[in-house]
Amino acid sequence: MSRDPGRQEIRRLEEALRLLAEEVRGRLDRHPWGHLLAGGGDDLSLHLELPTSLRTGLTHGGLGALTEAASDTLDAAIQQLLTHRATLRPGTVFCLRCRNAECEHASPDDPRQVFAGFGRTGIPVFQDLGQLLLEYGDEAVDLLYRQPPELVTRVMPGTQLTAELIDAYRDPESGYRIHGQVIAGWYAVPDPTGRPSSVAITLQVVSTRARGTRDRRYALNVLGLGPEAEPLETLYDRLAWIIHEVQ
Repeated sequence: MSRDPGRQEIRRLEEALRLLAEEVRGRLDRHPWGHLLAGGGDDLSLHLELPTSLRTGLTHGGLGALTEAASDTLDAAIQQLLTHRATLRPGTVFCLRCRNAECEHASPDDPRQVFAGFGRTGIPVFQDLGQLLLEYGDEAVDLLYRQPPELVTRVMPGTQLTAELIDAYRDPESGYRIHGQVIAGWYAVPDPTGRPSSVAITLQVVSTRARGTRDRRYALNVLGLGPEAEPLETLYDRLAWIIHEVQ
């Protein structure tokens, strides 16, 4: 039969959780990638084994073994979270050649470009949306060149995006995977001077899995540039301001 926990029991659990959270924070502060989680609000998922008998747990090295196992579990969870954060940087593709998401290959350099897949050696390839649709023989490409252009979308599975990739450039450390994406364009948006401009975007479902773990962490990634290579977040803020002014 269940019962409501007493106030003393609640305080003991609160203290245990506070100490555990302090330990997590301390390990993050000492980790070379810990800054990636600063202010991120990410949660750790932990599976810990606890003895139901203090006598059994505290004798014959039982508590020491459980403590060591808990410490290893904590380190693994932190590493998985940090690997995920380092690999999945919003607005970029993880470059399998350079092993990071901050190199010159990781993002498009033209507003009309979408992610076309990885090259053989793991470098992300970005391509003009119209050209990519032409290469795939997509009849909807004609809609892009109407006046005014119509919005065109295409679904691309992850297997298609990694078809050219050789095994040597897959990334076992992060377990990085693109499960699929939708490319869309062109969106008609004004540039900073008010002139109309065409923009394409890529929406990806991606995940990571740290070595030695089975669980994956998933994320939705948005790739693209605004007019004159304007970051999407800046474009969004500018368009929101324009809409506000019109209203």
